[in-house]
Amino acid sequence: MKFNHYRWFEITLVALIVIIHIMPAFSDAYNFPNAWFIRDDAYYYFKVAQNISEGHGSTFDGLNPTNGYHPLWLWVCIPIFALARFDLILPLRILLILLAVVQAITSIMIFRLGLSALSPPTAMLASAFWSFNGYIHYTVYEQGLETALAVFGVVWLLLLLSKFEATWRRSDVKASQLVQLGFLGTLAVFSRLDLIFFVFLIGVWIVFRGSPLRSLLLIDILAILVSLSLAYILRTGFPAFYNYSFQVRIIMILALLIKIPIFYLMGLYQHPRLGWSNDGRSGNSHTEGLNRTTPILNHYRTVIQQYLQNAIHTSKQSFLAVITASASLAFLSYLFSLSRLITPIPESVILVDGFITFLLILIIRMLGYRFSSVGHIKFTLQEPIQYFRKESKRWLNEGATYFGIVSVVLMVYMVWNKLVFDTFTPVSGQIKHWWGTQLDTIYDGPPRNMLSYFGINIKTALNAWQPASEWFLYVAKQIKWMIPGSNTQDERYYVVLLSFILIAIVLSLLLPRSALRSITKLGFVPLFVSGGVQVIYYTSSGYAGYQEWYWIAQMLTILLGGALVINQLVTLLRKAKVPTSLFYIMSWLFALLWAWKLGSVLDTKMPINYFPLNRPYMEILPLLEENTPSGSVIGMTGGGNVGYFIHDRVIVNLDGLINSHSYFLALQSGNAATYLKGKGVDVVYANPGILNLAPYNGQFAPYLQSYGSYSGKDLMYLLPEPKY
Repeated sequence: MKFNHYRWFEITLVALIVIIHIMPAFSDAYNFPNAWFIRDDAYYYFKVAQNISEGHGSTFDGLNPTNGYHPLWLWVCIPIFALARFDLILPLRILLILLAVVQAITSIMIFRLGLSALSPPTAMLASAFWSFNGYIHYTVYEQGLETALAVFGVVWLLLLLSKFEATWRRSDVKASQLVQLGFLGTLAVFSRLDLIFFVFLIGVWIVFRGSPLRSLLLIDILAILVSLSLAYILRTGFPAFYNYSFQVRIIMILALLIKIPIFYLMGLYQHPRLGWSNDGRSGNSHTEGLNRTTPILNHYRTVIQQYLQNAIHTSKQSFLAVITASASLAFLSYLFSLSRLITPIPESVILVDGFITFLLILIIRMLGYRFSSVGHIKFTLQEPIQYFRKESKRWLNEGATYFGIVSVVLMVYMVWNKLVFDTFTPVSGQIKHWWGTQLDTIYDGPPRNMLSYFGINIKTALNAWQPASEWFLYVAKQIKWMIPGSNTQDERYYVVLLSFILIAIVLSLLLPRSALRSITKLGFVPLFVSGGVQVIYYTSSGYAGYQEWYWIAQMLTILLGGALVINQLVTLLRKAKVPTSLFYIMSWLFALLWAWKLGSVLDTKMPINYFPLNRPYMEILPLLEENTPSGSVIGMTGGGNVGYFIHDRVIVNLDGLINSHSYFLALQSGNAATYLKGKGVDVVYANPGILNLAPYNGQFAPYLQSYGSYSGKDLMYLLPEPKY
């Protein structure tokens, strides 16, 4: 069926999204800072955008230049918050409507992406779930942060990639196609800078198309990072792991630079069905020999023999490659240690890493064998060096086009940051990495266990793979009779998680052709791998202050992964003669049910004519305005929303996330109080106990004199000289 036959679904989806956002957009002013745009971080954007529109430059407080934001979302906010000079709530109403439009377009793109790779009912279900799931709506569209724009960029790039996947097999790739992909990749990066991992891996996926190298290489990257992480964690534990944090990151880079070329040269990136049969055939596949005269038992005996034969060959090949790579890594790390940049890798880490890498590489190749093309197909066996010589020119030219666009624009952005803000990257990221070096801060710290390290701890913001966690927790409650006890929730949760993964693998193995086609057209491999790499990037570096809206690639991975599983089920049921119309009906029912449920929640959250018109936007505002003189410059930890709404006063951010690079250096050196006094700060509103803890470490205490306490915090004069 042609895509135009599904316009009715798109129109209905957009209509439902618009309808459930109309009342919230016109609800009481008090609702916006207290029920919808409630995150302090969003107001960092809003206030900076307002200041830029009024000619004050890129600053939150009008005193300190700042780059503590992702640039594309700020650029979008500037014209909207130019209206804040007339009415502080009007921009928030417009932004709510804009985010609803972005949500509608994103949902349509998810639907079209699904149509390219999944059955239409599954595509409908996936787009409807994205549109109306409460967790997704709250995290992506109610925060007022860059997340909605970042998701939009990722889905747009995946949709274009799906179209590219269909065209390159039929005709030569044009430079204009790579330019378009590179341009979209650049937009995605500027919507959220840590999407650089996703955009980079998409480039690898594009350049190495037509070869098993594209999938195996990407998955190997994640496997190498996971293996090294596990090896160090098992040796050191937490928090001792972070004593080796810098070394681990250097070793990870070396491992990627060493292991991947060695794996390539030793044949691990050949087609999974090549190399073990004498004639270069795929073992004549699972269907070879199965005809009307061949007993079914003989067929499966042949299949098992082929698997065993391939497993033995792959094990030998992988073992030799891993041994060679591990020895090379150990030697190179020793050479690096001579420069005193790092210490040599402990022998136990090399051994454990080698063992885990071998297991992961073997599993990846055996799954690749199952998912690779089946049927009577003869594959060409080419020596790695010959294949490199044949393809290297194309790889170089296409890589230069795609990566060149992203790299040049990113370099220009970094140089501009250095010239304007005296630092190449956003100061907010630098601040959070610095927090992590202190391990224990009031803003949380780096992971303290293996589950958190890999982003699957359900009790922290390092629960990166939402919204699946909600489903698994629900199922875990239902199986309490299997694993009883009030303190066994974690065990039940991870049993459900592993069970779901096994079910997904089994369903994929039952219909490998369907699974492989869907996985490829959805761009699922680079999306999943980039999510894993992003988590390890943050956790291995000791980053602190994680937030739920960081995990964009993971959220989309869960959405598309769930859609893949459902699609496999639908395909199996259709083979069992279940009417297709039933799937359409169920998709419609779920879509309408989810829309009604979300609409009810939003109507309750954003009432109309409920709060008095003269009610302050925030309860803290009259307290500060009554107890500080007009024109006061007030230091606050956070303070984004107060800084946006307060009248005739200036809020200066104390934690540094939306302050200057100079303030960050002063905070690190223990001179933050004198720095702020020099900027005109005369009052501090904070909890003194918090200021005595890391990352502030008591540096403000000698300069503060309390004169009032309100809402659990003190109003304090910032003295020009220390009291002691």
